[in-house]
Amino acid sequence: MHEFSVASSIVSSVAAEAARRGASRVTDVYLGLGELNFLCMEQLVYAIGIISEHTALEGATVHIENRPARIRCNSCGYEGGAQHEEFGEFHQSIPLLSCPSCGGSTDILEGRECEIVNATMVMEE
Repeated sequence: MHEFSVASSIVSSVAAEAARRGASRVTDVYLGLGELNFLCMEQLVYAIGIISEHTALEGATVHIENRPARIRCNSCGYEGGAQHEEFGEFHQSIPLLSCPSCGGSTDILEGRECEIVNATMVMEE
């Protein structure tokens, strides 16, 4: 469960930036998460809530933008989204990294990121 370590880094980074700017609190945190980082978003939000207690982020709303994977085929040059295989019994959709056009191997262009996009801060008066 690496969500707690990622959440800790997010809280630490945003809290440091809030302190640097002289903000008294953070009301919203905006994250961009690629589908290939395999973070459980519910657990990440929960962990941020726990870790942010008694910090400037306590009570902040976490907004998550899901970013799809983009791949490029090494054989045919296809560039675009990855196909997904549905596992209904597990309620999961797994991105496949083989080329949807020819089945060849691919390079990942996007989809692994975990990015702090923005934070809304209340400035001290």
